[in-house]
Amino acid sequence: MKQQSHLSFTDIPSIPQLIKDFLQGKFPEFNEDIFSLENFRSKIENKAKSFSLENRKNLHSVFQEQLRELRLSDLQKENLSLLKKENTFTVTTGHQLNLFTGPFFFIYKILQTVKTANYLKAHFPKQNFVPIFWMATEDHDFEEINHFKTAENYYEFKGKSGGVVGKIKIEDLAFISAFEEEFKDDVFGTELILLLKKAFRKGENLTSATRFLVNELFAKYGLLMLDGDDKILKSEVEAVFSAELLEQILFNSTKESVEKLSGLYGKVHVNPREINLFYLTETRDRIEFDGDNYVIVDKTLKFTKEEILKELKNH
Repeated sequence: MKQQSHLSFTDIPSIPQLIKDFLQGKFPEFNEDIFSLENFRSKIENKAKSFSLENRKNLHSVFQEQLRELRLSDLQKENLSLLKKENTFTVTTGHQLNLFTGPFFFIYKILQTVKTANYLKAHFPKQNFVPIFWMATEDHDFEEINHFKTAENYYEFKGKSGGVVGKIKIEDLAFISAFEEEFKDDVFGTELILLLKKAFRKGENLTSATRFLVNELFAKYGLLMLDGDDKILKSEVEAVFSAELLEQILFNSTKESVEKLSGLYGKVHVNPREINLFYLTETRDRIEFDGDNYVIVDKTLKFTKEEILKELKNH
């Protein structure tokens, strides 16, 4: 049987043609090599100009508060401290709060982020690079994340859906007993079962469970976990939210690209709405503009322009 030690990414059948074409440079509007060291250098210089010491102070403060109940490694503590320095930059990935990580690329994305941070440090030794995992706590698609599969079984847990998934409390622990039964005699079974039990405890929410799990797996690599559902962080992008409400910035700026990609590939995987913000209460509801007022979809709420901006300011 022929053995192959190297397989080109573009030769993998399941990779979408759009991604293959992008990697092969078939989009002339991207004149730069986005993975080149020169492009990284340019991004570092631009970010240094746009991220203030006040931003750094706030980010450091949020991390300290969110990570205070975890047992941090020495490298995590060092990275946390480095965030306050002007020559420190972050390399960020993110994912939904899948039960027990869900699909394998949950793990792969984080490892690649750690690897990229190390790669950049080796090539830009005067700068520091901190790997970040952004937890998609405000996602609402609970059915997409409430399960994981093994070679033999399918595991899921029940919870109250409709709002942001990060606030869902873990009450149903039947999946842990079933998992224990499958893996109690496995080589790594005891370790996996213990990890599952420590992360997913009754009464904890999905945000804290995922944060704990990721920390157990990646603390030694210096990874820091961030929950974007935070008043301090959101206040820093208030102007972005305001522009999205008033000018539909994302929809208008991507319209041409969406039309082009749809023509070439039949569909696009992420298609922006006119307003890409949500109104968060006990549920997560879309915001639409009807020409006169901002309407909260599936609610009886509506706001004038002045009222919606006041909501943004106050919350």
